Amino acid sequence: MASIAAGAPFGFGMILVFLGVMNYLIDAYTIYAASALAANSVLRSLFGMAFPLFTSYMYANLGIHWASTIPAFLSLMCVPMPVSIYLNPLDQIITDSKTVLVL
Repeated sequence: MASIAAGAPFGFGMILVFLGVMNYLIDAYTIYAASALAANSVLRSLFGMAFPLFTSYMYANLGIHWASTIPAFLSLMCVPMPVSIYLNPLDQIITDSKTVLVL
């Protein structure tokens, strides 16, 4: 039961990160938002394709406890992303972007 309950904060955090990144891409690249979201979708799909290729080897070599901590640490690294997107003024982020200035 505890492992199932642990999926709720993980899923909530991933949704927060995903929505924060989507909102940032739409606000930063207003004219090219569809292309930015398409590139985001392709990159996310590539990670989703590549991850199952090495997980069986990872669990075989590291064991279930250490292999399960790697995605946990990756998700912990993503926790500050929505907060930093929320706290940093979007105008400052956009003016610092070299891509947006060219557009």
